[in-house]
Amino acid sequence: MILIENLPDPGKAQDFVKKFNQVLGEDEKLRSQLELLISPTCSCKQAEVCVREITRKLANPKQPTNPFLEMVKFLLERIAPVHIDSEAISALVKLLNKSIEGTADDEEEGVTPDTAIRSGLELLKVLSFTHPTSFHSAETYESLLQCLKMEDDKVAEAAIQIFRNTGHKIETELPHIRSTLIPILHQKAKRGTPHQAKHAVHCIHAIFHNKEVQLAQIFEPLSRSLNADVPEQLITPLVSLGHISMLAPDQFASPMKSIVANFIVKDLLMNDRSVGNKNGKLWSPDEEVSPEVLAKVQAIKLLVRWLLGMKNNQSKSANSTLRLLSAMLVSEGDLTEQKKIRRITLLSVPGKVLARVILNRICDHLLTYQQPEQSGFTPKKSTINCILALRVLMENKHE
Repeated sequence: MILIENLPDPGKAQDFVKKFNQVLGEDEKLRSQLELLISPTCSCKQAEVCVREITRKLANPKQPTNPFLEMVKFLLERIAPVHIDSEAISALVKLLNKSIEGTADDEEEGVTPDTAIRSGLELLKVLSFTHPTSFHSAETYESLLQCLKMEDDKVAEAAIQIFRNTGHKIETELPHIRSTLIPILHQKAKRGTPHQAKHAVHCIHAIFHNKEVQLAQIFEPLSRSLNADVPEQLITPLVSLGHISMLAPDQFASPMKSIVANFIVKDLLMNDRSVGNKNGKLWSPDEEVSPEVLAKVQAIKLLVRWLLGMKNNQSKSANSTLRLLSAMLVSEGDLTEQKKIRRITLLSVPGKVLARVILNRICDHLLTYQQPEQSGFTPKKSTINCILALRVLMENKHE
């Protein structure tokens, strides 16, 4: 019914779809042509031949205007790969290789080689979402591996995303690519930029069958190397640990609980190791913010990602973290609500934006974990009822 509703003249389209289904059931050759057309490996040239054969079989020379044939053409136009196929992706990759090797005429066309490489990868990244099967070739993946080894952070980040979108068959069909890719992803998850670490963890989780082993090999050394006294070296590990805990919450439930309680909260968030300087700006780039503040922001994001991974867990292990985040939101960073502990140094406007993001993500889960007797900060409940009940009990006691 959804297909019919999106066709011109849905009333007649229903009859035409039934007729087309009947024709396919009776004509085996026509059915094989359609199967080839919708196959992920169908090239543009093959699609052209298939469409021509299907329309030729359904055409009626005695009927100049054929609404049934027009409906079939309408469907074929939307499923046939008329522009992008494996050959087109291969041609784009060859152009990218020329820019990487320095043999392309990029400067004559008014762009630098670095810009050409970055723009080419951005185009390939978009196509990897819409045509992932067209990337599955050793030549394409070997070129992407070269991009991962380049010094440009954006280039490596885009290459990881392409692997994540298209590499589901690498492990079974291209083992030599797999053996080269795994160490690079591990290195990016441990010592790359925060964005590279995020995409590397998601790439491992998406395309490898033994993802539990791979994630454990990243998690264990990172968890042992956490040191709050060196905040500039904390950001990438916190990003990787946060995404690992979100993607595999059950596997790392116990060690993550210990990390959150003993390191994230007690050691990092509740202690200020430097004094922040106000610059009077509403917004500042990361370069103007101290490493300690950036590390604390990533620590709060880690807490949220861990809670997102634990949302389907029936245990109450996340209750204390939920109460901590709730206290931070209500008291604007004062974890005791009584000024006994120094406030976490966050920029005013970014802090409010981050608090709103956290609140929107966890507000539904707060109601799930809190006690049913709680009336404060609970929709459609009031503390007045509790006060009234207490007064009635006291009056009955005196009587």
